Amino acid sequence: MSGAPSALDAAQGQGPGTWNNALWKWGVLVAVVLLGAVSVYSWASLDQMEVTVAVSGEQLVGEINGKRVLAADGRFPSGGVALRMGDYRSYKYYSNPFPFQAPVWEKRLLGPRLIPVARALEANNGPPAWQYVEVSELADTGVLLRDSFTSTSVKEWKTNGGQWHLTLLGEYRTATRGEIATGSDQWSDYQVKVRIQRPRGDLGIVVRYREGSGYLFWFRPEHGDMGWQVLGAGGPSQSLSGGEYRPALGQALKGVLRELLWPFLLGALLLLEVLLAAALLAIPLSYLKRLFSRLRIKAPGAPRLPAAASLALAVGAIVLAAITINALVASLLLDGIPHVQDSVAYLFQAKTLARGALWAPAPPLPEFFTQEFIVNYGEKWFSKYPPGHALMLAIGVLAGHPWLTGPILGGLSLGLVTLLGREVWGLKVGVLAALLGLLSPFFIFLSASYMAHPSALFWGTAFMLTFAKAMKSERPWWAFASGFSAGFLLITRELTAVAVLSPFIIYAAAKLLRSPWGFRAALAMAGGAAIPLGFLLLYNGLLTGNPFHSPFNLWWFFDRPGFGETVGGRGGHTAARGLLNTWWNLSSLNLHLFGWPMGIGLALASIPFLTWQSTKWDWLLLATFLSLMAAHVFYWADGVMYGPRYYFEALPALLLLTARGILILARLPGEVFSAAAPKVQSLIGGARTGGAVLMVILVLLLVYYNLVHYMPGQIKTYQGFNMMDAKAARVIKGSGIRNALVFAEHEPIWYWWQYGSVFILNSPFLDGDVVVARDRGDTENARLMKAFPTREYYRFQGGRLYSLSPTQTP
Repeated sequence: MSGAPSALDAAQGQGPGTWNNALWKWGVLVAVVLLGAVSVYSWASLDQMEVTVAVSGEQLVGEINGKRVLAADGRFPSGGVALRMGDYRSYKYYSNPFPFQAPVWEKRLLGPRLIPVARALEANNGPPAWQYVEVSELADTGVLLRDSFTSTSVKEWKTNGGQWHLTLLGEYRTATRGEIATGSDQWSDYQVKVRIQRPRGDLGIVVRYREGSGYLFWFRPEHGDMGWQVLGAGGPSQSLSGGEYRPALGQALKGVLRELLWPFLLGALLLLEVLLAAALLAIPLSYLKRLFSRLRIKAPGAPRLPAAASLALAVGAIVLAAITINALVASLLLDGIPHVQDSVAYLFQAKTLARGALWAPAPPLPEFFTQEFIVNYGEKWFSKYPPGHALMLAIGVLAGHPWLTGPILGGLSLGLVTLLGREVWGLKVGVLAALLGLLSPFFIFLSASYMAHPSALFWGTAFMLTFAKAMKSERPWWAFASGFSAGFLLITRELTAVAVLSPFIIYAAAKLLRSPWGFRAALAMAGGAAIPLGFLLLYNGLLTGNPFHSPFNLWWFFDRPGFGETVGGRGGHTAARGLLNTWWNLSSLNLHLFGWPMGIGLALASIPFLTWQSTKWDWLLLATFLSLMAAHVFYWADGVMYGPRYYFEALPALLLLTARGILILARLPGEVFSAAAPKVQSLIGGARTGGAVLMVILVLLLVYYNLVHYMPGQIKTYQGFNMMDAKAARVIKGSGIRNALVFAEHEPIWYWWQYGSVFILNSPFLDGDVVVARDRGDTENARLMKAFPTREYYRFQGGRLYSLSPTQTP
């Protein structure tokens, strides 16, 4: 299944005429594809957005795409205008991932002139920019300010933070957080119209701005939301109102195209640079090689191990390293607790399954124990999610360490990636892909969590590996294992499974229909899948009374794929909103996949296709990623948490394609010289060495950037991630109370995290040493005390535990 050799490979050794002809054809094909990509990218980069805000007396109005948000406040009677730009590379739960806080030696090396260049290179495809602003009086429609941003007019704007500069296209922009301000303190009632190029990130317009204060109208194009806040000298201090607007389909589509095409174009540029640099290095490296040969200097050879031992050593070391890193993050940074309401529900169901039950009895007075995504259905109490991940997590519960489930599954998944790479392309590809995974922040942080994605990653990668072996060996056992893995993936994350499996099913159908063993293979796959799928139907039937009625929709009826007013929250789901989610996820993927600048990770993944060296498996893996991306256009939630988590199951594809890209770039200069000048062996050797040296240097620089510039900001972000920490649970557990009923203070139901942080102490059967309920006030609490008459009673408030009696009034 390695595919046919490329045109360049076939031309090697067949003479200059054959080589020149192959090179000409390859060059024309690449040029045509790149020309088309550049044209589409240029069109997508012309994306514009207009925003209007007005202030009159105490009334504030903000408008985008015909949707308005109103607010009223009278604190600031007059002031100028400011335009704010947050770090457009920072997204929800990611505070400034690229601060470029260079070490002293870096600053000295780069100097003051190159530091701004380095900041700019951190960006993915161009940042947003202010293109036009107009301020007019409301009373007589007189124009107070009209600026298209020229070299003269920008001098009238006062900058506060950021690296503001004017582009040749008349765009005023910064790649880092900052604001610009102008106008008079006497301006009172006026309207501001602005035009933004390539809108993205956190943007804002401040009216009645004076000395850092005023009214901020903020908007986030990737989210389609907006609102008014009071801006104090230290930043936003009070929210006045909020709302949403429907994004334009064209704007969302352009955002997606920019994020997809930028890595492709960057990959082409990288390919050209590597070839040119290797050509320049070929001659000096060939002379150096001759010198070493004359001096009889040889590189020390590594001791050779048997193939099986080498494989076992590589896989074992990778799995152990991954589990160790993931476990350290899970315990030291994430406190060994769930940080997302989904995870709280998964842990609840895992505890239930670990007791040998599918559900727990509904609690007395369920309102005391309401927790998001945990359903009270008749006399049953259970999680809304399919059972696949909870089954895996239950093993951790039985072992007494559920927090280790994700780290172990993540580590095993990288071991499977190693084996998959070896099966399809060789051990080098598998090992390099797994090493990239070890350094991927996306992999590390999500594998350290309680989310279902590590389970889905494990079963998805197991499916790919067993599928490859089944197609290669034509043995029913591998087909059965492939089907079982696919089925378990389906009962873990259903939409993800459909997306990941679809390209393989289409490929298998086309191949097996022409194969004499096709029927037996299909039967074996179906038999394997029937085991987990049968369990799912039984699970659904016992919980809901209907095998085909999933508990998933018992919490939110609108939580399903599709388009329409009854699908998804926020007034329905549309194609534009789905593409908006895709845009945001792709932006996040470019940033957080490897923690590298410029989206270079996906650029390297494009190299097999740019060099025409792609195999069937390259295309299958690419189709897996694109299928996963396309499937989630139909889902209303963006899902960005720990990175673009809906794309996590595409990680094997992205790791292997990136590893392929690195190795192809390392050997390509040697292949080009070998085919173009087969008689000049010294230059061929120099080019081969040059390509390898260049890629080693590039990868080391990227790893350095990740560890020094990217990771410190992420470590800070994940401290108390998503408003969850273990402080409250530690106080209650550390108090040593036994046979206790604790009433915990809580926010309203939709602010799940305050009660969620202590709900995790509960047994689903409410029979543990500590039962933690919502504090609903003395009168209501007395009712629950009667349901637990033999327990001691406590109140948890303000981070402290207080003893109560049934008649006590606080």
